[in-house]
Amino acid sequence: GSEFRLKNWIETNDGKQFLVKSNNKMDEKENYTEYAELISRKVAQKMGLEYANYDIMKFNGQKGVITENMLNKDEYLITLQDIIDSEIAHPDGGNSTIDYPNLVKLIDKNLSLLGYEKEDIDNIKKEFKKRVMFDSIVGATDRHPENISFVLNTKDGKSIKLSPIYDTENSLLLENAKDIVLDFACSQDGGARHARDIYPMISFIP
Repeated sequence: GSEFRLKNWIETNDGKQFLVKSNNKMDEKENYTEYAELISRKVAQKMGLEYANYDIMKFNGQKGVITENMLNKDEYLITLQDIIDSEIAHPDGGNSTIDYPNLVKLIDKNLSLLGYEKEDIDNIKKEFKKRVMFDSIVGATDRHPENISFVLNTKDGKSIKLSPIYDTENSLLLENAKDIVLDFACSQDGGARHARDIYPMISFIP
């Protein structure tokens, strides 16, 4: 986490593991990111997509979310960044542009080189394209290669699939302060201004 945000894994007495994250304040301003995960999960379910199970939590006066570890004991997680290695730069490194058609081809090529089954790879590509549509619908602005992951089965070492969707808190405009969201939604020119200044990827038709 950071000075503005709690972010930790905890383990209960019965061995269950949970990730807890407090509200992610931008510029120390209150926002509603804790609700973005819950709303995005409902949208994903309507689209038939698997999504990590989040609940609202409150600890020491701080709002946030809690989610149980989505992996079984015979599974482990690798990220898209692990699969594509350095062939596409991480957004934090200064390059946030991702060409999705070429990315799908790159996933296909690299998973094939790693020896995974064609059926699994085809299922991943099909599911991945649906998730691109999902991110567009909810306005996800932080879907970098480290919050797209694959689940591997340790029993056979060959089975692979996309993990449930997670970390969609920067979406639905809810990562913004309340005054920005109200201005975007309610003022006559707010949508056009914020689409231009804050969200240049939003297509705005007056």
